[in-house]
Amino acid sequence: MSETIAIAITTVPDFIGTLDAISAALHVNDLRSLEDVPAPGTPWPDGIRHLYRYGVSTRTTEITCSDGEFAIRMFSMASREDVALAVALAEYVAEHAGAATVSSELGGDLPPTELAAFYSPEWADRMIESGYAVLSEMVRRGEGPMQVPGPRRSFFVGPRVLLQLPPERPEQRLLDAIRHVQWIPIRTAGTFEAKSATSDKDIRLAMWLGEEVVFPGVEYACIGLDGTNVFLIPASRVAELAGERWTPIDEVQGIVGDCGDDWPAIVEAARKYATKP
Repeated sequence: MSETIAIAITTVPDFIGTLDAISAALHVNDLRSLEDVPAPGTPWPDGIRHLYRYGVSTRTTEITCSDGEFAIRMFSMASREDVALAVALAEYVAEHAGAATVSSELGGDLPPTELAAFYSPEWADRMIESGYAVLSEMVRRGEGPMQVPGPRRSFFVGPRVLLQLPPERPEQRLLDAIRHVQWIPIRTAGTFEAKSATSDKDIRLAMWLGEEVVFPGVEYACIGLDGTNVFLIPASRVAELAGERWTPIDEVQGIVGDCGDDWPAIVEAARKYATKP
């Protein structure tokens, strides 16, 4: 589920050329991009970029420049701040493009001056409620855990997460949890894709070498005393092996504390779960 604001343009405003310039134009000092931003004086290339506010955003704001159109896309479970970022960007681009109207999926053709009123904080809250309703219904139908990609890491929603939400405004508590998981100041374990040894299926695995990490939602853990002497175990065994060092942060992910001197014993205990998928 998403919502897009599209602006017809002939040339992209100069300020789009650098992230610092975008930040200055929008009066946002915590703006980041998942992708490299073109250097000053370099024409903005066709393609997609994902902006977010560091420490604030729950989802990215996707911007696409192609075929004379500048599109700004907001995703389900975007925070109020993410919606406000999209609106401010649309207003600024429309002004510099001389666009009398912009096109929005839900609002139709709107003057740029009406964007903030249409995409109000109350609109953002309704979209959060809708996103929660869709996620919870899919989980209840057995389709979970559902993955909500964020600017730094995904958040996984399943039965356990839903049960922990309060009956009053559960969608806002879920949004708080998504935001919290994004900005945990611990690195995520290195994640890789590989081919199964027994089929053509792609599998996802993450390295677990005993240090403190956020262990992500993958199928297998690559475990060993060092990075060169490793074997695979099902990722579902990581919490069991970590014991008290495991702190869940959503349906499947968790923080694994530093294992210190116990690491060799944990690796040895993991050998009974070794597998070759």
